[in-house]
Amino acid sequence: MPDLDEAFDAVLKTSLIDMLRVMLADPELENRRLALTTLNSAAHNKPDLIVPNLGILLPLVMNESIIKPELVREVMMGPFKHKVDDGLEVRKVSRNQICTLSRECLLIVIIECL
Repeated sequence: MPDLDEAFDAVLKTSLIDMLRVMLADPELENRRLALTTLNSAAHNKPDLIVPNLGILLPLVMNESIIKPELVREVMMGPFKHKVDDGLEVRKVSRNQICTLSRECLLIVIIECL
């Protein structure tokens, strides 16, 4: 089985970062959320695939943690106006991802620097 894992990692290494970069720049909100979830899984299970490319991925993840006014809309609820933020879920996942990257990958970066 270890041979299969190494072969799979080699395939992932060539395509994972490009796929995440494209999906995190996608205009569709759900695609960006799925990319962040995929990145979260990779950070937990295969951080060695992500660490060399943190310089590319981290700005994209941090960009998703910003409130985007175009995703906030007002909804009438009876006589009241209520603001609904369609980007809230993506921001939550993004902030969770920043915490995960700092927790999971920072240790690897520190060890590699020593």
